[in-house]
Amino acid sequence: MSAKYTRQALPLWQPLLVWLLLFSPLLLLYGQGWPVAGLWMAGVLGTAWAHADEYGGLALWPGYAVRPSYPALYWGLIACPPMAVAALAVYARFRSTRPAFWRLLEKLALITILAGFSFVVVARGLDGRSGTMLGSVAIQSMALLGASAAVHLARPGKSGQATAAILAVVALLHMVQAMLLYLHPPIRGPWVSALFFLLLWSATAMGALHAQWRRMFQTAIALIALRIVILSFELSDDLLGSGFGLILSGVLALLAAWITIRISQRFAPVAEGQL
Repeated sequence: MSAKYTRQALPLWQPLLVWLLLFSPLLLLYGQGWPVAGLWMAGVLGTAWAHADEYGGLALWPGYAVRPSYPALYWGLIACPPMAVAALAVYARFRSTRPAFWRLLEKLALITILAGFSFVVVARGLDGRSGTMLGSVAIQSMALLGASAAVHLARPGKSGQATAAILAVVALLHMVQAMLLYLHPPIRGPWVSALFFLLLWSATAMGALHAQWRRMFQTAIALIALRIVILSFELSDDLLGSGFGLILSGVLALLAAWITIRISQRFAPVAEGQL
């Protein structure tokens, strides 16, 4: 009873929001380096997550979440902070005496968007209901396109082109997968989820290659290989009970690892380009 009373009296998002309001001016005006950028980004994401847990029905605390009155609008907006941070960072990057700090924030926002959409793609493969709120997906896709346009206008070079293209691809894939699940809910087998995952990280690898992002390219190739291995296990689960199935899956895993290493050695940029 006391735990329930305490949670209702002081939701987690409220102290996080107060912390953001108090320290954001200091961190954004004078902050430098990964620790400060990561701390502020974690505060933004933590506040949004805690609010979604309290009012969005995430059900992390059973019995305490309250469903929003307009769920499509709520979920559309609550997922937009990374896009807003990306647009803010690219705008301030060339107007600040600390461009490196804003570059870090832009990089963190892009990583958050890629990780978040990857999680959404996997979740949709497990539960088709996650793609039914087209309104929220439309809002998120528009925010992604807005961030893409902001990056493209502010940074016309190869790095800006790659970032803008990746954000636009995420927006397109996000909307297309949601529409497929909405129009035909049964289409949520493992191969559909894997297809969108592979499209996402293939586009990321191409963008990284264009902008000469060595670590991003290698990460994308590794994730593609890992997803292919997982897909082989998902599609051949009937064979896994036999020795032949296990051997076949092991061979596919080794083959994917070998191809990943060869591609990284052959195509990975020699030096790390600036995001």
